Amino acid sequence: MTTTASGRSATTGPLRAGHEDPFDVRRAWWVDSLHRWFDYWLQGLRNGVMDEPRVDLETTAGTSTTQRDWPAPGTRSVRVALGAGNGVTGTLGGRGARPGREQAYVDESLTEAELVAEPSTATAGRLVFLSGALAAPVRISGSPSVRLRVRVDRPTTELTARLVDYGTAERIRYDSSEGVRTLSTESCWGATTPVDDACYRDTEEITEVSDHAVLTRGWLDAAHHRSLRLSTPLRPDRWYTVTVPLNAYDAVLPAGHVLGLVLGQSDPEFTETDDRDATVRVDLGRSELILPLAGRAGLPAVDVAPRVVTAPADPSAARTTRDARQVP
Repeated sequence: MTTTASGRSATTGPLRAGHEDPFDVRRAWWVDSLHRWFDYWLQGLRNGVMDEPRVDLETTAGTSTTQRDWPAPGTRSVRVALGAGNGVTGTLGGRGARPGREQAYVDESLTEAELVAEPSTATAGRLVFLSGALAAPVRISGSPSVRLRVRVDRPTTELTARLVDYGTAERIRYDSSEGVRTLSTESCWGATTPVDDACYRDTEEITEVSDHAVLTRGWLDAAHHRSLRLSTPLRPDRWYTVTVPLNAYDAVLPAGHVLGLVLGQSDPEFTETDDRDATVRVDLGRSELILPLAGRAGLPAVDVAPRVVTAPADPSAARTTRDARQVP
């Protein structure tokens, strides 16, 4: 998430590390901001904290910028068509497929690494759609979603979607370390008491050069397409329109990179379900990606998806969650 110097809503596009907070990666700035916020609200000091930009956004590892609000001012919701492409890899952008053009995929319970690697290669259990190589940087700022017209041969299945940045760059190494390394040094903030140690280990972000990265993810139990509270079992002879919301995100894709949309079903690393083995048919011409774009740049029109080569998936590289501050 990003953070706000004013202390107001802080639910925007992420710090580039995993389950961390600004105290870990921008400790001095964060503590100073909190002090000023409490001084304003508890002591009534007019220190100007509420007049500052609401958002501090980490754009790359160790680099942050401020903006007055989030999503970025001027962000517009762009509907991106899905195309059949070459029959193995579909396309994002352009006119897309005609209504009635279908593609199907089965539930293979793939790991995330298997889902997003080698997008130009046929892999059972997923559908992949790629934009053309970007002619200019494209900024996503907000909450994307995928609107799908589907027919399912089970009463329900999990539907998952991911946006992926395909292109070589230095990125946070997001693995079991959550992208943060705990150092041997420590810094202290406030007074230590017999029951509360005010000293914390220092941390640093871990980076590596990689050829792709997942930007944001979304999940939906298909039987809850009408309501999160009530289940509506699906009939195999009917088509349904479902919307898979993706987590809020903010990122700039550099020129030359390719944006990918990857659809899957069961997601064993992130969710749990007993509803497996479904086959989902997608009407491409009646489905679309809704993308919050800041600025004028958009996705290029494309009829055939570019060939994108990445390192093969490593199924053993399963994601685990751990607080880096507890790692010795």
